[in-house]
Amino acid sequence: MWRAWCLTAAWLVWGAAAAAAEPPRPVRAGAAAVDISPRDLPVNMPGGFAENIAEKVHDPLHARALILDDGTTRLALVVVDNVGVGQETAEEIKSLASRRCGIVPERILLSATHSHSCPPANVVDGPPAEVAYRKILIEGTAEAIARAAGRPPPGAGGGGAEPPPPPGGKRPAV
Repeated sequence: MWRAWCLTAAWLVWGAAAAAAEPPRPVRAGAAAVDISPRDLPVNMPGGFAENIAEKVHDPLHARALILDDGTTRLALVVVDNVGVGQETAEEIKSLASRRCGIVPERILLSATHSHSCPPANVVDGPPAEVAYRKILIEGTAEAIARAAGRPPPGAGGGGAEPPPPPGGKRPAV
């Protein structure tokens, strides 16, 4: 047991020394938010046991992106106001964003707020308003990533962002 502790301690000291020998890289960041609210209404807001139709947008829905770049690796952290984004839709978003800004799809992390007050994100066949919303979500999310990636970092702080959207419930009104 003592030997394991000594080896672990030596490994930690060696790792800390190796990390200290390398100068830290500045991390540059950019952020953006794009409105992804539905434009064709009414739409169903899934997640309950009964149909939940939205006739108008009460609070805007957004795709928000944060880009981090240390000079060797660029990655995107993205969140969309939606109950969830399926794998096929996520792959389309990543592919489109990658073509627009050069971040490889494997370095784009996409998540959802899991709001049940949003149209479905994955409808390819069905009501026209829901099919149209999928396109809005894909385009808007890719646009948020591209805008965040294109933000020039101002000054020595190394970050750039557009103002965040106003707070709210992020839901179309019924």
